[in-house]
Amino acid sequence: MRRKIDRHLEAVRLYEYHKQYLVLSHNMKTEWHRHPCIQLSVSYDYSQMKIDTEHGSQQVYGFIIASNIKHKLHSENKSCFNFLIDPAHPLYHLLLHQIKNADIIYLKPDSARLIADYFIHCLQSDVPPDILVLSNCLNDIGLNDIGLNDIDDCHCSQDTRIIKATTLITELPVKSISSSKISGHLFLSESRFLHLFRQEMGTNFRGYLLWKRFHHALEKINSPDSLTLLASHSGFSDSAHFSRTGVMLYGFSPSELKNASIAFSDICLRKVSSKKR
Repeated sequence: MRRKIDRHLEAVRLYEYHKQYLVLSHNMKTEWHRHPCIQLSVSYDYSQMKIDTEHGSQQVYGFIIASNIKHKLHSENKSCFNFLIDPAHPLYHLLLHQIKNADIIYLKPDSARLIADYFIHCLQSDVPPDILVLSNCLNDIGLNDIGLNDIDDCHCSQDTRIIKATTLITELPVKSISSSKISGHLFLSESRFLHLFRQEMGTNFRGYLLWKRFHHALEKINSPDSLTLLASHSGFSDSAHFSRTGVMLYGFSPSELKNASIAFSDICLRKVSSKKR
């Protein structure tokens, strides 16, 4: 017996920047999913939304969830922002410090409102969100009293070999390459490279490569090409693999994302552009 699909997405728009993604969605209920990014989510109108993790469900104004944490998000009849930060981003560690060793941190109403207004400002001004600004916002409104970390003494740096590896992946026209080939470029053994990659990125190489491959396809989701052709051109073995990957990483199939992207009308954009900050 086929399992009943219990998810829906009315409208979505993906804004892709350098190693970070801002997703504006409306009337959404995801499938269980996980991805290698840290995710910062707030509702558009400062109202509560529901987040499910393996530890239970919470009604929240916003949250920061660590990479690879399984979750479901419910924002029925409302719009929400989901900001995803690639672990290769040079400022990724700033939000990593904010959550410390927690799987998820829930935001207070004032902080969620401030962040929602900042995302609206970014869309109105056509500028990418600045992780440093977001991190400073979280610190400025006194979130350390709920267990968030002080980042003043941060001295984090990225391993140049992993920077080179992620750059190689980004530059590939099709995101398909073996770990042995990349390790050869870095003059490392394959086992050493795989260990170093997980240590520095917080996720394994195969999972990260799949994320990049899916996002490469997602960039072209509104093209006239069929999803089967898009899957093939993006390095997926077939459309079924492409579909499973979408549900696994985003909680939706590519066809659902495409239909919701088409449904993201000019009315949604006018709603953002007309909102007063």
